[in-house]
Amino acid sequence: MAKTTLLSLVAACLLIVPSSARPETPDITNHYTSFKNPPVTSRPLFRYWLPDASADVSKVADDIASAGSIGAGGVEFVPFYQYGGHGGRYPPGADWATYGFGSPAFVDVLEQAAKAHVSHGLKMDFALGPNQGQGVPADPDEEGLQWDLFPFAIQVPANGSLENPLPGWGTGKLVSLVTATVDSRQTRELGANPFPGASDTHTSFVLTNGSLVQHTNKVSTEGIVKYKFPKTPDGTEQWAFAFYSRRSLIKNLKFSSNDTNPIYSNGSYTVDHFSAKGAKVTIRFWQNYILKNSNVRSLIKQCAEAGWEDSPEILSTITWTPDIPKLFKRRHGYDLLTYLPLIMDKSNNLAIQAGVLGPFEAVLNTPDKGQGVVNDFVEILELCYREYITTLRDWLQTNLGLNFRTQVSYNLPMDMGANVPFVDIPEAESLGFHDNPDAYKQYIGPAVLAGKKVVSNELGAMPGRPYSQLLTELLFSADAAFAANTNKFVLHGQPYSGNYYNTTWPGYTPFQYGFSELYSPRQPAWEHGLDEVLGYLGRAQHSMQMGVANLDVAIYNKVAKTDPLWTYNVYAENDLERASYTYAYVTPANFRLPQAYVDNKVLAPKTGAFKALVLPARSNITLQAIEDITRFAKAGLPVILVDSPVFLPTNRRGEEFKTWDAYKSLLKLPSVHQSKKSKVAATLQSLGIRPKVTAISDKLWKHARRWDPVSGMDLIFILGASQPSTGIVKIASKGVPYWFDAWTGTQEPVLFYSADRLSGTINIPLSLAANQTAIIAVSNKPLKYVETPVVHISKKPAGILGGKLTSRHEIELHATSRSSSGRVTLSNGASHSIKYFDSPEEIQLEKWTLTAEHWEAPSNFSDASAIASKRNSTHILTAPLKSWTELGPQLTNSSGLGYYSTSFTWPPSHYSTKNLDGAYVKFEPVMHAMKLWVNGKRLPPVDPRNPVVDLGPFMKRGENEILAVVPTTMWNYVRSLLPRIRNAGDIPLEISTEDIQLKWPTPAKTDNGLVGRVYLVPYHKVTLRL
Repeated sequence: MAKTTLLSLVAACLLIVPSSARPETPDITNHYTSFKNPPVTSRPLFRYWLPDASADVSKVADDIASAGSIGAGGVEFVPFYQYGGHGGRYPPGADWATYGFGSPAFVDVLEQAAKAHVSHGLKMDFALGPNQGQGVPADPDEEGLQWDLFPFAIQVPANGSLENPLPGWGTGKLVSLVTATVDSRQTRELGANPFPGASDTHTSFVLTNGSLVQHTNKVSTEGIVKYKFPKTPDGTEQWAFAFYSRRSLIKNLKFSSNDTNPIYSNGSYTVDHFSAKGAKVTIRFWQNYILKNSNVRSLIKQCAEAGWEDSPEILSTITWTPDIPKLFKRRHGYDLLTYLPLIMDKSNNLAIQAGVLGPFEAVLNTPDKGQGVVNDFVEILELCYREYITTLRDWLQTNLGLNFRTQVSYNLPMDMGANVPFVDIPEAESLGFHDNPDAYKQYIGPAVLAGKKVVSNELGAMPGRPYSQLLTELLFSADAAFAANTNKFVLHGQPYSGNYYNTTWPGYTPFQYGFSELYSPRQPAWEHGLDEVLGYLGRAQHSMQMGVANLDVAIYNKVAKTDPLWTYNVYAENDLERASYTYAYVTPANFRLPQAYVDNKVLAPKTGAFKALVLPARSNITLQAIEDITRFAKAGLPVILVDSPVFLPTNRRGEEFKTWDAYKSLLKLPSVHQSKKSKVAATLQSLGIRPKVTAISDKLWKHARRWDPVSGMDLIFILGASQPSTGIVKIASKGVPYWFDAWTGTQEPVLFYSADRLSGTINIPLSLAANQTAIIAVSNKPLKYVETPVVHISKKPAGILGGKLTSRHEIELHATSRSSSGRVTLSNGASHSIKYFDSPEEIQLEKWTLTAEHWEAPSNFSDASAIASKRNSTHILTAPLKSWTELGPQLTNSSGLGYYSTSFTWPPSHYSTKNLDGAYVKFEPVMHAMKLWVNGKRLPPVDPRNPVVDLGPFMKRGENEILAVVPTTMWNYVRSLLPRIRNAGDIPLEISTEDIQLKWPTPAKTDNGLVGRVYLVPYHKVTLRL
C-alpha cells in the first residue's frame, strides 16, 4: 500500500475493514445430517513438521494419507528446519542451501503434499515461510525486512560538550538524539543473555518532565554533536540518549552459508510485521519462487484452506518500522522522537523476552510516569501491525481464494483484541493460553463480535512431555477451549516419519523432545484411540461451527499491552459463571466494527448478541471508548459500571478532561447502572436479563452456545466439572431437544425432560463424569431426519440407566433394581408403573487376562522410519487392575497395546433372563483410550471419561467374553532408551544453540493400561406405549 494511503488511513484511526472469510453457501440441512461423518473442513488438522526439503516425498504423502485414515481433515504443512535453526544444531549431513525453503526441492515436496491431499480428499493449510512462517528468503537490503531500534546513552559532561562521536555511532541510521535532566538513576549488573536487546547492565532513569529536548539536527555526518548543551541545576545530571534504526537481519531460518545465489541458499529473514512492505516481501517470494509452478498454484487452490503464520516469536530491542514517526505525529499531534527514551523498556516480545532486560529504562517524574506516550506508541504499533496482516489476508483471498489464519499479535506489545477481527481465522493456542478460560475469552470476544465463524486453536503442546501425553489430557484442553467458543483445532503435531540425518528410532522429533506430542503410527494409540478422539473432535467442531456464537454479556477490557502470560483474570469474580451467564471480553477498538451496533437493546445482534456491557472495577477508559459506550447506551443497551474506572493515559492534550466529562454524561443515561464486585449477576437479574442457558449443578459447569438463525437451531456445549456432578440444564426455548453424541455420531431425541410453558424453558436433567461433555441441540421444529416421540418422559425413578426410542409411539427403558416398582410420568400426564423385578445391583468382573503387545525399537536402531518390533507377553490379573508400571519388570518400562479379556456367564446364577434383558459394563475412568469388543463384535466408541457401555445388543445366553484393547503412551519404553537416542545428531531433552540453551528434566514414567475395577450393571427392559 502506498505511503500516502497508509497515512490517510491512520488519520482515520481505522485501517482496512475487518475480514470476512471466503464466502460459502452453506447447506443447512446437510450441516446437521453430516454430523456422524463430518466433512474434512470440519475435522481437526495435524501440524506436520517437515524437517527439510530433503525428505522422501513418498513418505510425506504416506504420512498425510495416514493422518486422513484416522479422521484428520489434513495437515498444516510446516517446513520446520530445526525451529528455523534455533531449536537444534544444524544436522550433520544436511544441506539446507540446496533443500531450503522455496528451493526446487521444497517446491516439489509441497507439490507432492498437495497432491496427497487432493487424492485423499483432504484439506491442507500451509506456513507462509519456514518454521513459524514469519519470514522468507530475501535480499538483506530489502526495506521490508524486520527493523529494530537500538538505544544508547551517555552522561553529558558538566561543560555541556560531547566531544567524541555519539555512543553507538555506526549502529544504524540515527533516528533521534534526546537530552533530559535526570532526577535519579540506578544501575545493576546482569548476567549474559543471547537475546536481542539484552545487556550486561541495566540502568533505570527517572527523567524530569519537560526536560526532554531533541537535538537530532545538531549531529554531524561523523556523529559529532556541534552544540553546547545548557547547564543543569547543581547536583543534577543531564544525559543524552541516541537511537539508531536498522534492519535486524534476524533469520527465521539460519545456517552457515556463503551462498547468496539463489536467494534461498542463505536462509530466510524475518520480515517487517509493522508495514505492508513486510507482507509484500513474503508475497513476492511466493509468487516468484513457489507459485510460478502452475501445478503447485493449481493444487493449492484445490486443496488448501488457509495460509498460516504462528504467534509472532520475533525478537527485537525496540519494536520499530521506519514510518512510525510520521504516523505517530499525524495521529497524535506531537513528535514521538522527543520521547523515545520512554519506550526503551518492554517494547519487544512480551513472552519470549519477558525476563530480558535491555540496557536502559526511563520514566518521567509525573503521576503516569510517561505512560501516556507509551500508550500512544502502542496504538500506532497496532495500526502498523494491522497493515501487515491485512495485506497478507487480501493477497491470499484475491490470488488464491484462501483464508489467512494466524495467532494475532500474540506476544507483541499491544492490545491483542484490537486486531483479532482483521484476519479470516484468528487462532489461539492451548500452550500459551494455559487452558485458561479467561485468556480464551479475551481472544474470543473480538472474534465473536466481528462475526467470525471459526476461531482456531493450536492444541496439545505441553512442555517437557514427549511421547507421554494422555489422550484424556488432550481432550481436557480441547473441551476447555470449546467451552470458550473456539471451534477448530490443529493438533501439535505429527512429525515426518521417514529417515533423517543422524536420527535414530523413534524418528525425527521436533524441539529435541521438548514438547508434546509426536503423533504417528508409532504411537500405539494411533489406530487404537486417537482415531476415536479425532472423531469426537471432528463432530464437536462441526457442531460448534454451526451458526454464530451467542453470549449473554460483553465485558469491557482495555489494556495497553495484553499480558501473554495471563497472570490474572480480567473479571476476577465468579458470580457471572455461577449464575450461568456466558461472557467474553471486548476492547474499544472493536466498538468501531460494522457489527458493533445496538438493536432492540442488544449489542451486535447478528453476531454475539450481547444483552449487556459490563465495565469491571478500575477499567481503563479512553475518550473513544466512552463516546462509543454512550452511543450504545442511548440506543438502549444496558451498561453496568462496577465501582469506578481509571483513565488510560495518553499524551494528547486535553483528552483526560474530555474523557471524564463524557463519563459524567454517560452516568446520567437511564440505561446505565452502577454495581459492586460480585453483584453484577444480581444487577443483570434485577434488569430482567436472564442467561439463555442456565446450568444448575452441584459443581460448576461451563457451557457455550451457538445459534443458527436460518434453521432455528440452538446448540449448547456443556463441560462438566473436574469431579462427577449432577444438575439440570435449563434452556430458554419451546423447541424440541436432542442429544448430539460426538463420540458415536448418534443424534437422538432427549427422552427425559420437563417443559415449563409459562417461563418458556426446557429443563433437562444431566449427570456428568469428571470432565465429561454433552452437546444438546434444540430445534424450533422436530428434525425430519431424527425420529421424535409424540410425548416425552417428564418424571422417572432413580435407577433408569438409559433408554431408546423404538418408534414415535414407543420408548424402551433400561431399568435397574433401584427403579423396581417405580413410576414413570409422561408429558401428557399419563403414568406407567414399573413392575417389581429381582436383579443384582452390580457384578464385579474380577479375573482378567492381559496379553501385552510390546512395541519396541527395530533391530536396526538407526532405522528411524520403522514403526515398531512387536512381541507378546501374558499376565493373569485380579481386580483391582493396576498400571503397567506396577506389574513387574516385564511391563514397567514397556509400551504398546494391552488386550484385556474376561468372561462372564449370563444370566448370573440364581437369576432368570425373564427379568434380565441386558447389562451395562462400567469401567473406572480410562487414562488414555480404550476400544471394546463383546463376543467378537465391536462396540461403539467409548468416552474415556465415562466408560459406561450398553452390552445388551451383543450379549448371549451362557458364556460371554469382553475384550478391551488399551493403548499405552510410548514414553516408558522410549525413556529406557534415552542414552542411545539421537535426533538430528543431538541427544533428547536438550537444545544447545547460539540462541537457545534449554535442558528439560527427564519426565517420570506414565501410568498405563486399565486401572481399577470393572462392573456389570444388569437391567430390565421396560416398554412404554405412548
